[in-house]
Amino acid sequence: LVLTQDRQGIVLAEEHGLTVSRQFPLHGKFHQPTYASLFAKGFEDPSVDVVVLLNSDLLFTETLIQTIHTVHANAQQLQAQYHGKYLIVGTRVNADINSVNQQQLFRTTKHGWAAQVEKWAQGGTMFQPDAQDYFVVSKGLWNAVKGKVPDFVVGGVAFDNWFVALANRQSNVMLVDASHTVHCVHQNHGSGLKESHKKPKSEYNLKLATQHGGWDKGTMG
Repeated sequence: LVLTQDRQGIVLAEEHGLTVSRQFPLHGKFHQPTYASLFAKGFEDPSVDVVVLLNSDLLFTETLIQTIHTVHANAQQLQAQYHGKYLIVGTRVNADINSVNQQQLFRTTKHGWAAQVEKWAQGGTMFQPDAQDYFVVSKGLWNAVKGKVPDFVVGGVAFDNWFVALANRQSNVMLVDASHTVHCVHQNHGSGLKESHKKPKSEYNLKLATQHGGWDKGTMG
């Protein structure tokens, strides 16, 4: 399931046989989705065990899927301890990727995709460890915390560290730092790596984080 209203994203998703939903709640003031609404939408289907939320400027290889399968299997084996509650996050690698290389990537084979993304991952720069751009959340964890997640707006700061801190405060949660097992490449763009910090929704998110427990223990390092 791909949640997006971006026309190019919809076309790409449908070309690859993925289900697309254009309908999800938007924040009343900022007219953008909230993290809570996206997770809730993802878990609407009772057959869904895991929801992955990630930024659209990230590139992955199958190492993401392999890591999810491994963690999910371990969580099932340790059901008595973790009760199906786990969170996977990781640090991205920043890389300069021009539009020509990007278009070539989308036309390549599965093997070619993995090789190119791995090459960018090896040649890029690891971003700061207190920034998470993707979240793999199990149904067990979401059911435990969903009533505690306020309306953080997508694209603003603070949610990543706040959510990791929330998971840290729960009992019996498997927390996994996948920075060194998942190839996660961020495509640098002209707006700057911390441009989102200047947006009003970031100020709004920071206030929410402060009002709802802060972000102490909000990193995996």
